[in-house]
Amino acid sequence: MSKKQTRRSISVRGTTYEALRQYCELHERSMSDLVEEKLATVLSQAPGAAAARPHRARTIAAKLVRAPAAPKPIAPSPDAKSKSAGRPAPTPARELVPERVNAPKGDYRVIRF
Repeated sequence: MSKKQTRRSISVRGTTYEALRQYCELHERSMSDLVEEKLATVLSQAPGAAAARPHRARTIAAKLVRAPAAPKPIAPSPDAKSKSAGRPAPTPARELVPERVNAPKGDYRVIRF
C-alpha cells in the first residue's frame, strides 16, 4: 500500500455529477480522466503530459441502478383486522424491571411507571 496519498476528492452538485456521469458514459471515458484533462486546460498546464502516461484500460462511469417502484398495496377491507399492522404495544416496566424487595413501604425511591 502506498504511504503517500496521491488522489483527492472534490464535491459537486448532484445535477453536475449526473451530467458528468452521462457524458462520460456516452463517450466511454472515465470521469476522473475527463475532469483532470479539463482542469489541466483551465489551469494552463500542458495537456500533453496526461497523454504521455502509459495506456491503461479506461474505467467507464458507474451506472446507478434503481429498483422499480413497488406496487401500491391493496387496502384491506374495513372488516379485516390485521395483527401485523402498526407497532406492537410497549412492554410494561413492571415486567422488565424487578421489584425492590428490600425497600421499606412508601420509599420514595420506588418509582412506578
